[in-house]
This record gives sequence, structure tokens and C-alpha cells, in this order.
Amino acid sequence: MSTAPLVSVVIPSFNTEKYIQDALNSLLAQGIDELLEVIVVDDASKDKTVYITRKWAEQNAHRLYSIQHH
Repeated sequence: MSTAPLVSVVIPSFNTEKYIQDALNSLLAQGIDELLEVIVVDDASKDKTVYITRKWAEQNAHRLYSIQHH
């Protein structure tokens, strides 16, 4: 049975390929994985921010929502 997340973290991003993975990994370090929901709002990045975010979501069984503006 899936439980609703108790903590929602919203990460706005624009061309943050240098930092986004560290930001996402720091959330894992909090030790509340099963209570966590992550929402990444990307503002039409031209770098690999979206790719890195998607790979992180695939490699970590967490609730991650990616919202992209074009």
C-alpha cells in the first residue's frame, strides 16, 4: 500500500546541470525517503538538467515529478 508523502520539496531549475544531482542526492541524505515527494520545475533549460533529473528518478525509487516549461 502506497502512502501519501508527508514532505513535498519543490526545486525550481534553469540550467542547473552542475548542481541538480547534488540537490537531489541531499534529499536522500535526510533519511525520509518513504515520506518524500520531489517536484522539479524546469524553466526550459538548454543544458542536461532534465536528463539528469530523469536519470535520478529512474535510479531512485522515489516520487519525483518533473514539470517542464518550453
